[in-house]
Amino acid sequence: MEDGTVHLDNNLAGFCEALPKLSQFARQQQVSPVLDDVLRKIREGALVVDQLPRLGIPRDVFEGQRSTDHMIVPGLGSRSAAESYSCPNGRCDRQVRRTPGGPVPECWLLDRPLRRTRG
Repeated sequence: MEDGTVHLDNNLAGFCEALPKLSQFARQQQVSPVLDDVLRKIREGALVVDQLPRLGIPRDVFEGQRSTDHMIVPGLGSRSAAESYSCPNGRCDRQVRRTPGGPVPECWLLDRPLRRTRG
């Protein structure tokens, strides 16, 4: 991002959501240095889709997946007063609902709190 422009990466939300499991898998497979380098490149602006093959993951694994697909809590519907949080840099469309009084969700990629978007 040499020009300072933030571009939406359509695969980043799925990648961020899967990051805890990817980290665990990388430790088990002893490939944490590869994942660390992939994370560094993504933080610097590389597209997720270009880095996935380095982890042995198909380039299209997150296609069509939106983070909000996994954030629906059965029984709450629209009555929830939960706050919604999103990517602190605006690079992905990940949306995380925070229950009232719960901790502010974090971006596992940037190691920063998510940005409040509504609630």
